[in-house]
Amino acid sequence: MSNNKIYTVARREFLDIIYDKNTLIAGILFAGWFIWLHGNMLTRRESTDIFSLFNASLIYLTPMVGAFIGYIYSGKAFLFEKTEGIIETLLAAPLNLRTLWLGKAIGVAFPAWIATLVFAIGFTVLVQSATGVAVLPSGPVIFHVLLIVPVFAVSFVGLIGFWQLVLGMRENQVVNLILFLGLFIGLSVSGEFAHRGLITSWQLIGLLSCIAVVMLGLTWCLGGVLSKERIVRSIQ
Repeated sequence: MSNNKIYTVARREFLDIIYDKNTLIAGILFAGWFIWLHGNMLTRRESTDIFSLFNASLIYLTPMVGAFIGYIYSGKAFLFEKTEGIIETLLAAPLNLRTLWLGKAIGVAFPAWIATLVFAIGFTVLVQSATGVAVLPSGPVIFHVLLIVPVFAVSFVGLIGFWQLVLGMRENQVVNLILFLGLFIGLSVSGEFAHRGLITSWQLIGLLSCIAVVMLGLTWCLGGVLSKERIVRSIQ
């Protein structure tokens, strides 16, 4: 597999999202909404250990925020191109199917990760402003946000892209609804875990790293069973 080809596909998808103002703004607005919602929830809690609550929030919420925004952006890269017939042209290009799919996943996950960084920074500023406490992410949290969250984002976007490519239009509508509801529930559950101030440590980061690697491996394996014939049949 050519790294240059993956980079070319990823760059194309990244630029498509950046230049599509509606899609880009939607992700930024959701990041802003998450900042306001969870920032206010945290600062209103009666707790003397804001530092633990703050770091727990970043640990549990950043993967979900990245996944949610990746879900928003993935429709542009996969389902839209499928409904508009663009994918058929791409399938005729001299590209390995896994290269095309992985490049798309990376190209979508990267801006989703950037939006997650915006969330993390905005969340930090809001908490500091509201509490007057100079809270900063701990070492494990910084490692998590910079290295683990992007792996989660690529894996999740890759999984979404797989289903959007192989399923028919009606099936995609059902799956998208389930994913949308599931992500909202996941955000609520993650917020509840975070606001309990669960301890953040390198052991927890190690566990999350293992989960991220397993997800990435599963995503990679699914990419191997993609076939052009199956994708074309799902369009009909």
